[in-house]
Amino acid sequence: THTHTHTVLLGATFTLHCHCFAAMQMMNE
Repeated sequence: THTHTHTVLLGATFTLHCHCFAAMQMMNE
């Protein structure tokens, strides 16, 4: 259960970073 929660948190953090990076890239264009 702990490992599953950790994986979900990692996935959420990764997705958040990707969205932030994409937004920054769009603003730079």
